[in-house]
Amino acid sequence: MQKQIQKLLNIDDNFTIKDIKVQGEESIIFCEWKRSSYVCPECGEKVKNVHQYHGRRKVLHEIKSDRKRVYISYPNIRLKCTKCSKIFTLRSKSIFPWLRVTSFMLLSILDRLRSSSFKQVANLSGISPTTLRKYARVLLKNELDWKTFEKQEKMRLGIDEHSISGRKKMALLIVELLSSTPIAVLYTHKKEELVRFLDKIPPYAKRKIDEVVIDLNQGYKNAIRKALPHVRIVADPFHVVRDANKRVDDERKVAEEVYFALNGKRKKIPKRCLMQGKERLRGRKKQKVKEILSQHENIRVFYHFKEKVRSLYKAKNYKEAEKILESIIEEMRSYKRWPALRRWQKSLERWHDEILNHFISKSSNGKVEGYNVVVKLLKRISFGMRNPELYAKKIMLGLVPMRFSPQVLT
Repeated sequence: MQKQIQKLLNIDDNFTIKDIKVQGEESIIFCEWKRSSYVCPECGEKVKNVHQYHGRRKVLHEIKSDRKRVYISYPNIRLKCTKCSKIFTLRSKSIFPWLRVTSFMLLSILDRLRSSSFKQVANLSGISPTTLRKYARVLLKNELDWKTFEKQEKMRLGIDEHSISGRKKMALLIVELLSSTPIAVLYTHKKEELVRFLDKIPPYAKRKIDEVVIDLNQGYKNAIRKALPHVRIVADPFHVVRDANKRVDDERKVAEEVYFALNGKRKKIPKRCLMQGKERLRGRKKQKVKEILSQHENIRVFYHFKEKVRSLYKAKNYKEAEKILESIIEEMRSYKRWPALRRWQKSLERWHDEILNHFISKSSNGKVEGYNVVVKLLKRISFGMRNPELYAKKIMLGLVPMRFSPQVLT
């Protein structure tokens, strides 16, 4: 019966339960060490007598649904081995010497942290937010174990950045696209950090990676070529089209500034209708776009090329896409006195192969963008975090599925 009660209460096998007392909102389980646990860690000899007794230690074990706290109280004793003369303190596998909680309670706290802020969990568990952050920094990891993907024949990585706070602090999210599993959250988006992460990948996992999907970031491309020279790099279609939209928007802003310089007053040129696809425009929006394009030549030219870039992704195969991309670049070359258009042309030439690689496997960063939505929700729940390393670990804890949760613990 004793074993069943201990199993029900998640008590370590090294203890025997002597008494349970309820004091207000606290329940205290009084435990004693089993004699079988009196074993020297140095020589393995059984020890009979207690060397020193340091009172009882009380640690938090569980919080019930009605917020009543359950504690374990056990004797803190030191033993001396008669064979090797080593003096040692009895340790339990479920209780860390530097923590005031059991491992069962710690897992419960970390599970609550998946979808709550540090302050909220701290108030519930009776631990200060500072102590809780210390636990997270020491116990959590921001990377998943690569052994998770041992059974997969091949792997494809998706890499995308998101903001920690504003545009100054950015983090990188890395996802395995075939299994939709987050691999890591890097606390900075710098090239050196990405190279360090990619260099740490075990050789057996590197051989399985055949493709990496990224946005139009030259630093990421250089990092991947340095660390994984054998993989195929794909430019994410969403970011290619978004880059085209941004260039149209830049010309819209230029047109507004030119109008102000010539007429001395502001003129607002609508943005949203220019960002929409031509085939989606209806009624007043369609008429408005026609008016804007007829009045501003620079916007008309950039809008024309934006629609051509969008049509590129309607191609059925690699050869058809290659023809469309070549025709876009060739037509851009004819506008020699347009510096902004020349920069766009050089960008498409630089990313020529990576853009076309999409039509080999049809890979994209759609799954990574989906996780970015979850990241925004976790940031809102956590009320922001100043420490980038702690941020990466907290976000990783919230992103990984429950079956992978033990892998983000050190």
